[in-house]
Amino acid sequence: MDVDLGDNSASTRQDAAAEENFTIDEDPPVVVEEEPVVGVVEEPVTAVEFGDDVGASLPSAEEIRSTIVAPPNSNTFELAGLTLKKWQWYAMAGGLALVMIIGLSVGLSGGSSSSSPSIDDASASAATPLGYAGVGDVERYRGVVEFLGDFISSKSQLETRGTPQNLAANWMAGLDKDQFTIPYDSMTTDGNYYFIQRYVMVVFYYALGGQNWQYSSRFLTSAQTCDWNRGFDLDNEEEYRFGVHCENREEISYLFMPGNGLRGSIPTELGYLTKLTHISLFGNEIKGTIPDSMQELTNLDFLAMESNMISGEIPDWIGNLHRLKIWALGDNYLTGKL
Repeated sequence: MDVDLGDNSASTRQDAAAEENFTIDEDPPVVVEEEPVVGVVEEPVTAVEFGDDVGASLPSAEEIRSTIVAPPNSNTFELAGLTLKKWQWYAMAGGLALVMIIGLSVGLSGGSSSSSPSIDDASASAATPLGYAGVGDVERYRGVVEFLGDFISSKSQLETRGTPQNLAANWMAGLDKDQFTIPYDSMTTDGNYYFIQRYVMVVFYYALGGQNWQYSSRFLTSAQTCDWNRGFDLDNEEEYRFGVHCENREEISYLFMPGNGLRGSIPTELGYLTKLTHISLFGNEIKGTIPDSMQELTNLDFLAMESNMISGEIPDWIGNLHRLKIWALGDNYLTGKL
């Protein structure tokens, strides 16, 4: 095995502009302004004593009439020893009627509100799945998250808004024009592998800042995943595909994106591309550690990730990749040795 820990460089000739990117924008936060509470100042109410039972319930009409003594041709009434002028009586009677009407209205409204059904937060959250961005069919999103959560990614990452896994799941469910059939039972069949490798490359795009890449290489377009690349010729007239390349146009075998402005951490999902033989990601701004999931890439024969900001220890399992002939990890922040 040839070991290269020094600086590797690649001279590429770029001949294409970035293709259109599909991104999922998070819904802007909704700001709900509370209505101001307007205070009501009530006029003071003067208590009127009805006999000896102060604070008792309101008298009936018969009780009021029995206590009124009105002398002939008089403008005054005597109510339980209290002499009132006629207009004062009318005012008081009208006030009592108003109080009774208001009390009845409040009682009816209170009763109806207590019996009417309400939608609580639990019901609302059950209707909308966690992490759903509101794009496309919600049931398809449920299916995508269910399958990926069972076999590929963490369920919490899928349901947390803004993570690479969540953005990728929403893209696969609502924005991908291919609309692959969602696997439900197993991840071993060819059809399932095509769905998985497309999802993995969408996660790769979001995890490494694909929106700001120098060349998008047709990522997140309606093209087949094997066509997410741009072709160019080297000086020796050998053609390279900048992006991904597939053997027999089916399974990704090459991932070639040196010096393209990749910023972020390598997602663990990359370990599911078990047909990969060549990875060239040198000259970027990749940080974090080398994920242990990459030990599943047993077909890998070329690994170049030098001149990045990768940290941590050099994984021991790299020595177990028996087909690996060339690997270059220099000019990083890695420690340890093989």
